[in-house]
Amino acid sequence: MIKTKEMKEREALNLIEISSRKMNVVKLNTHNTIAHELAKTAVAYYRIKLGHNIITEAKFKTGGICDVVDVSNGEIIEILASETKEEAEKKVKKYPEYFSVLFVTPEGVLGGTI
Repeated sequence: MIKTKEMKEREALNLIEISSRKMNVVKLNTHNTIAHELAKTAVAYYRIKLGHNIITEAKFKTGGICDVVDVSNGEIIEILASETKEEAEKKVKKYPEYFSVLFVTPEGVLGGTI
């Protein structure tokens, strides 16, 4: 059986805490740098423009909070602004294995590479 977009999204949503399932809304975190938050907003904008559904600051049932999760294609986007890739790789070990993870920098995002 071929899974529809809606079926894939439902699978992804079931891995996210109910309290953080608000889709296509950018949640800002003032503990991050402005570059980080602008990059997160740009990622969300581009993904929504492609017709995808996203969640920012998604809390997973397995633990951890990611920057952006694209529930339409099962991809997590982590913005590397103040943390190293090594630190981020430790953090993503808590995330459900269902998702693939993409690490980006604010410079890369804001330069139009995503």
